[in-house]
Amino acid sequence: MMEDLKAAMKSGDKIKLSTIRMVQSAVKNKEIDERVKAADPNDDKRTEDQKADELIISVLKTLVKQRKDSIEQL
Repeated sequence: MMEDLKAAMKSGDKIKLSTIRMVQSAVKNKEIDERVKAADPNDDKRTEDQKADELIISVLKTLVKQRKDSIEQL
């Protein structure tokens, strides 16, 4: 994602830049929420990469659903 962010900054693509920043912010917020909820980190058998991938996919699905709901309301 960082490479895409840099490319958007260099090209001046404000929409892409804003979207990437929004996704990064949502992922960071979700990571913080997950840390607070975690009772026993040794309980989970998934690797850190799997957890990160699942977290990002979950956040993206939520963001897409929010945008679709907003479009339907208009």
